[in-house]
Amino acid sequence: MRRYFVQTIAIAALFLCVHFAVVIFVQAPVESAYWVRELMIVKKMLARSEPSPRLLFLGGSSTLFGIDAAQVQAETGMPSLNLGLQAGLALEEILAFGRDVARSGDTVIMPLEWGFYGCAKMPWNDWQLRNAVAWDRPYFESLPLSERINAVFTSGDALLMPEILGSKLRATFMPGSVARRLSALAAPGIVEQRFRSGAFRTSAFAYSAYNLDDHGDMLDNEGTHFAGVGVAVEHPDSICPRVLPILKAFADEMRARNVRVLIAHGPYLIDGPIASDWTAAEQRFQHDLARINLSTLDQRDQLFMPRSYFFNTGAHLNVEGRRHWTSIIVADLRKARIVRARVAAARVKSDAASSHFDEAFPPTAVASRLVR
Repeated sequence: MRRYFVQTIAIAALFLCVHFAVVIFVQAPVESAYWVRELMIVKKMLARSEPSPRLLFLGGSSTLFGIDAAQVQAETGMPSLNLGLQAGLALEEILAFGRDVARSGDTVIMPLEWGFYGCAKMPWNDWQLRNAVAWDRPYFESLPLSERINAVFTSGDALLMPEILGSKLRATFMPGSVARRLSALAAPGIVEQRFRSGAFRTSAFAYSAYNLDDHGDMLDNEGTHFAGVGVAVEHPDSICPRVLPILKAFADEMRARNVRVLIAHGPYLIDGPIASDWTAAEQRFQHDLARINLSTLDQRDQLFMPRSYFFNTGAHLNVEGRRHWTSIIVADLRKARIVRARVAAARVKSDAASSHFDEAFPPTAVASRLVR
């Protein structure tokens, strides 16, 4: 009996070792959100073509759907880019994307989804792990081995390992069965060429990097299709102690690079009278931001919107809602004197270019505001 138990434990341990080794070290085209990879490539390409100082809107899909960077640029005269990705990504990955794109003189505005500020969101889930295995290897392999082991231990399931091996075999011997996934894994230059050609753009809405405009805004989000419940007005509240140092490290690094960072609220779907008292939550949120030397561009109640402004989720706006939110942002940028200061900085830098002189412009102080 003892020998049986020892053998059983040894076999289980061997299986676990193989499982961890395959998931951590073998890249394979398993089912995942490949369009997000293409989204990152396209948005980095768009960012390279715009001179600084720029307005960069960094966040999840509520930013992707809700902010019209083309409208911002038209109304402010400043190069503007929508860097919205997907809220299922880890906060660290969204901030890493911002680090890669931001340059001296830029202003980064972050309308992060409320879940990023809370403690409930786990560092890893099955969706994130699948992305890491399928197409996000550079980010995954940049993490310490202990973090990767933790990711496999806390997310995914026992069937992921055989799926990885099966997908690897299919990619090798039956590539046609995973053709779309392999196509999405093309070199960045090929993805960029596809975007420029317009050949992959669809005639109707689709979750696709090829359905962006030249400012990174999602196209064809027409109409009102969402019948569910939106974000509760009492979110976000206090910022999770685990999240505060992550945000602080990002803000400090950006500040050292002469990049201004401002927090913004996302949209709230309001059908009728507001039952919850959101003002106390806003005060706690503002207090925590002030602790890490951050402030908000807007006020929460500016983003209370009717159902007619929402597209297909309680965080995604349609074209009409996007236009409304963008107008609020432009007005707040002017009120905070950010747009005027940055445009002036751009003119001075342009005039100084011929003499190889590059002056640093300290960001205009934006006071933290509590609710009315």
